[in-house]
Amino acid sequence: MKPDSILVHFGELSTKGNNQKEFVRCLKKNIMHALSSFPSVSVNATRDHIQVVLNEEDGLKVMERLAIVSGIQRLSLCYVVEKDYDSIANAAVEIMKGEKGDTFKVKAHRVDKSFPLPSMELAAKIGGVILRNCQPISVDVHNPDITLRIDIKSEHVYMYCHEIDGLGGYPLGMNGKVTMLLSGGIDSPVAAYSLIRRGIKVECLHFASPPYTSDAVIDKL
Repeated sequence: MKPDSILVHFGELSTKGNNQKEFVRCLKKNIMHALSSFPSVSVNATRDHIQVVLNEEDGLKVMERLAIVSGIQRLSLCYVVEKDYDSIANAAVEIMKGEKGDTFKVKAHRVDKSFPLPSMELAAKIGGVILRNCQPISVDVHNPDITLRIDIKSEHVYMYCHEIDGLGGYPLGMNGKVTMLLSGGIDSPVAAYSLIRRGIKVECLHFASPPYTSDAVIDKL
């Protein structure tokens, strides 16, 4: 079984109230721009997440590219599953058979409350299925080798064991533009990075004034 999507999790975007739609729209635009070198991917946005459909592109390379896009809290390399118990159970067994480790736990998050099983009950049932079909393996809820996560959204179920952190913050372009003066020291790029994470576009400016500016400062830029 091969991962077919990347689930983009929001952080601060979830707190934007009536403006959240604009933040998500901007983030989707930035993601599409960042992934322009991956022509097969498609990007689907909802209120609480964005799904990047890989369409046979390399998921790890796509995640590596998305990891530097501001506004993304976490990225999960996931499997998209139909929203019924049997499909989830079958997928769980296939996913776990491809993972390496002696212990595991299952974490479920039911966003769509129309799904008949509550989160904790679903996690317990899927854990039992894994124990019966993926021996030798045992449960460790405190420090497992593998954590299988099940997110039940309105349109799909997303299942994954691997995720990485994103930059967080706001989508680039949501909070205007500034000019950043680059001196050649560490303070300027750190300040620029902090501004980018707040959704501010940064235009960098450096004055070279030979013979007062040394070649070493110019080389650093």
